[in-house]
Amino acid sequence: MRSARAAIAQNSPISISAGLQFLLSCPWHFTPHGIEARRLIQSGKLGQIKMIGVMMTNFTEGLYQGLTWDEVFGKNPTRQNAAQPYRAPGLASYSDPAVASGGPMPSDRQNEVRVYGTKGQILLELWKGKMEFHDDAFHVTRYPDIAEENIYPMFEPARNLVDSITGAAPNGSPATLGLYAMRIIEAAVQSARTGANVIVG
Repeated sequence: MRSARAAIAQNSPISISAGLQFLLSCPWHFTPHGIEARRLIQSGKLGQIKMIGVMMTNFTEGLYQGLTWDEVFGKNPTRQNAAQPYRAPGLASYSDPAVASGGPMPSDRQNEVRVYGTKGQILLELWKGKMEFHDDAFHVTRYPDIAEENIYPMFEPARNLVDSITGAAPNGSPATLGLYAMRIIEAAVQSARTGANVIVG
């Protein structure tokens, strides 16, 4: 564990060379659109990233009302809610105003991701399995929709963890991504508190 923490603190990926694999359980990283979006960004097709926007909504009305996970999802047979969490959230996690500020309660689950760069932009509709890339020449590439049963590959992180340990595949969701995400969240909180821009290195 100390080796894992040290690797994160040094902002370096944790790999087999360190004898460890640290993988974030994020199924979106393993969809065809997630993989292609990463390729576009890493290839420089978007240029310098200037802004990222994420809008997430969920079926959480009951949780905000203080109901238990089973009361909200226990009899809901939908694909998105088929998997029970390892540990259900506490009643206060969503309903206590001191730790939760509420949120949207739609009839349709949404997860829109927008990545804007100096040379192009990526538009993702994760729950709808849609993706577009717009370049600076006004050309739009629309990728094939992902089949509904493959939109949320919930078991792919576990498979990839095993593959990365055995050397059969690279780590597709390394812990450094979580580190970067937390740096952005901390910068946003600091900016909101101080009213000043915060530069994330």
